[in-house]
Amino acid sequence: VLSNYGVMTLNGATVDNTFEDNVYERGVYNAPAGKFVMNSGSILTSGIGINNIGTANTTSAPAVKIAGGTIRTKANCIYSPADPGLVYITGGTINSTSCTSKATISVYGSINMTGGTGLDQSGVGINLAESATGTISGGTITKAQDSDTTTGTNGWVSGACFQNSGTGTASISGSAIIQNNAGNSSNVLYNASTGTIKITVVRETRAQEEAR
Repeated sequence: VLSNYGVMTLNGATVDNTFEDNVYERGVYNAPAGKFVMNSGSILTSGIGINNIGTANTTSAPAVKIAGGTIRTKANCIYSPADPGLVYITGGTINSTSCTSKATISVYGSINMTGGTGLDQSGVGINLAESATGTISGGTITKAQDSDTTTGTNGWVSGACFQNSGTGTASISGSAIIQNNAGNSSNVLYNASTGTIKITVVRETRAQEEAR
């Protein structure tokens, strides 16, 4: 529906590519030199939400930045086979609804998540492939049942909330919340290959605990 070869910003519009029930349909194609920013609005597809080939890899100018809005798909919400190529998430809701083996977010470059909500109702929540790296310091990644029957799916399949299937390193720290609410035995974290997952627990001060 949208193809970006330069800089594209989504503010409030709805990108709807649900007309054909095809997991290979996509809402946004981000080309190698592209930089795509989503501040608000919606991306709705029967396939992939954002297909990123962009190689930009700094937080000041990433290939893909999600700061707000909603991405709701039946396959990958974000599929980023570009290496390098940074997916930077600071806000928004990212929701894959179909009972398939597709990951909600699959990256081959890097992902940095400081906020937002990743709601996985399909296979894996976030998957790091090959030598991909991940930094998760905020936001929420949740596996949950799909109760929205308008999507044509209702249930769950197994798959970790966060999976490192490659050789890269993932760091999880700060206020990040990763949880399985689906009612099954899926892993919260799964280190599936020779990669590394580092977990740093930040303990609240007494004042912070009392403030809550």
